Amino acid sequence: NSIINPHRGPLFSRCKEVKKMNVLIILVGIFAISVLFVGGTQGMYILLGLFINLGIFFLLLFGYHQKWPILVLSIIGFLLIAVVILFFINGYNLKMRAAFASILIFLFCFLLLIPITDFLAIQGFTSIELEELSGLDKTLAIDFRLLARSLLLISLSGAVLDASVAISSGTFEVYQANPHLSFNQLRHASFAIAKKILASTVMTLLFAFMGSSLALILWFIDLDIPFQQIINEKSFVLEYTMAILTTLAALLVLPLTCVTTAYLFTKKKEHLKME
Repeated sequence: NSIINPHRGPLFSRCKEVKKMNVLIILVGIFAISVLFVGGTQGMYILLGLFINLGIFFLLLFGYHQKWPILVLSIIGFLLIAVVILFFINGYNLKMRAAFASILIFLFCFLLLIPITDFLAIQGFTSIELEELSGLDKTLAIDFRLLARSLLLISLSGAVLDASVAISSGTFEVYQANPHLSFNQLRHASFAIAKKILASTVMTLLFAFMGSSLALILWFIDLDIPFQQIINEKSFVLEYTMAILTTLAALLVLPLTCVTTAYLFTKKKEHLKME
């Protein structure tokens, strides 16, 4: 269109951008109304927590831009996101305190194991991104290894928090109905709950990876790229590495939460209340 009518090109592009923005606003409105309709007062806290977490994310971007310590910023951001989701949205109670304790233990394990990502060489830009950024200065004063670790930590925060809250809430309900259970009995019941949600957690993360990578895979196939080259292509390796590590993080936090919640619920009976 811009070749036939050069005066129409920029205007046409701006019209398309306005339409996209209008559609985005409508979708956000539908989402907010749905959350309020289903969640009621709790839905209002969910929306407020969502905007707070978005604010935390933009503060992280500001900190990255100011060249503050990348990994330290991401750990602080991860903990702030956990506090908002656990305590602001779900309330300050024993269930959420147990989930937060599990998150702290997971974070310690994560920091010990995450250097293995250096061997995968997933840091930095992919070849596709480098083609798009060919006209820009790429000499950035950023340690991309630390940045890759930070992005991974923020990416897996949702799955980890979701699994931890599910286990702590389910275990609390079991103990509330059976306050006579011992630590080992409650731990066994908690592991039974973890096994029930394990399949759905893994499948959710797997299909999320498949959906986000489908266009990329089809593009590689259309280019007749050999299979062994596809699975070694950095852009694809980054996608399935993130999916695998996120799944492993969710799997790791499940037993941690089972043990932590069973211990806290049985050792601090005087703090248990109807919530």
